[in-house]
Amino acid sequence: MGALLQTQKQLGRKGLTLHAGFAIRMPGSYLVKYGAFSVAKQKDLFNKAKVKIETIVKMITNQQGNKIERNNFLINAAGNFAYNSMVPKFPTLDQNFNVNEKCTSCNTCEKVCPVHNIEINNGRPKWRGNCEHCLACIQWCPTEAIQYSTQTNDRKRYHHPGVLVKELYRES
Repeated sequence: MGALLQTQKQLGRKGLTLHAGFAIRMPGSYLVKYGAFSVAKQKDLFNKAKVKIETIVKMITNQQGNKIERNNFLINAAGNFAYNSMVPKFPTLDQNFNVNEKCTSCNTCEKVCPVHNIEINNGRPKWRGNCEHCLACIQWCPTEAIQYSTQTNDRKRYHHPGVLVKELYRES
């Protein structure tokens, strides 16, 4: 929800107004800190999202304004601090990726990396030091051969049930 406040500020600087801002809670996917939510929890979040999206569509269709949704101040402050302190480090964080013996040289990691940060070298992924830490390589590795340090070894991966890996393949 910090993104909505940032958007509102940027628009304000240009003399524009954000008339509504919505947040929809979805399953978390930051595997470095936690594993995938249970399927039951995911379904619950998707069901709640569907209801909220229907409400949002009606408001937009009717051109209704709405307050900008936000977390409480402490949550926003903690999130902004963590984000701002980590962003400069993202490119070098790929030094912590490793590949185990489960790797089949399928190249999925290379294909899903949105910033072309992975190249396949002797059948194994190699990170180039320009990571955005999206973790698509880990989440979509079909054999779970890619790990982040030792933190992800036993964590369940997350894939939105409506997304196919081929839809994430980047243009060459």
